[in-house]
Amino acid sequence: VQQGCLYPMGIKAIICDIEGTTTSSHFIREVLFPYATARLDDYVRTHQHAPEVARQLAEVRRITRKDLDLDGAIERLLRWSREDRKLKPLKDLQGMIWEQGYREGDYSGHLYPDVAPNLRQWRARGIRIYLFSSASVHAQRLLFTCSEKRDLSYILAGCFDTDIGA
Repeated sequence: VQQGCLYPMGIKAIICDIEGTTTSSHFIREVLFPYATARLDDYVRTHQHAPEVARQLAEVRRITRKDLDLDGAIERLLRWSREDRKLKPLKDLQGMIWEQGYREGDYSGHLYPDVAPNLRQWRARGIRIYLFSSASVHAQRLLFTCSEKRDLSYILAGCFDTDIGA
């Protein structure tokens, strides 16, 4: 480490977790999760024929190895939500529902006060910023696009979700 420099010369990228790192666990656990859970049944029923929702329902059936009807698939998704399971169909549907909440102004993405300045500083130093979370890549980007600090998604070089592994 150079004198007066907080970062070793070789850092090229930083991967940040979201919950408890950039964003309050309270916001995740007491705002986002309950919001999605309360709306999941209606959202899935309303959008069941939309290609992305239909794909997620097919994935629920594949994971469970059961030919679940719509009610059964929704019940399974709600059970996974209660169990805080990190399964793609649940995470992707939560992201779709959260998008609706951001768009309708029901909440803004919470970031700790030191997050935006530090991310900007790291980016200015040429350090690439990535996020990792069990939330879908779409949901991660939404949090930064619709944050209380305005759109900060331009800072992100990329996002990783459970598609790369647990």
